[in-house]
Amino acid sequence: MEKLILRKKKNSKKSNDEIEAVIVEVPAPEPQPRKNFTWLWVVLVGVVLGIWGISSYQSHQAKIAREQFVADSIAEQEMINSGKGRNGIYQVGDYYDRNGIRGVVFEVSDGGRRGKVLSMDRGQTCWCTSSQ
Repeated sequence: MEKLILRKKKNSKKSNDEIEAVIVEVPAPEPQPRKNFTWLWVVLVGVVLGIWGISSYQSHQAKIAREQFVADSIAEQEMINSGKGRNGIYQVGDYYDRNGIRGVVFEVSDGGRRGKVLSMDRGQTCWCTSSQ
């Protein structure tokens, strides 16, 4: 690479200075290596895909858990409604229907495995009057 330089040339006579043009060979600057950010893009895309994958997996697991909960709740409610209790365990107010005995559980013991049932087919009585 060449560069043009202008400079004053001093004469021995002080009245007349001359301008001299000199062409000088200047070494070209070394090209700077281009910065490679490919690795940054790879990492960024990897992080985004990882977050998306984890989010999708958690969402899927939550959906499965909800569906299982609903199925269990429906099965439990059907069991309670049919008079079978919650896997043989009853609570006060549950409907009881086993071995021809039908009624409403009004007292439980032994963690709900034993209790007393008010029969529904042994008579008709008002539970309360309208004035109570």
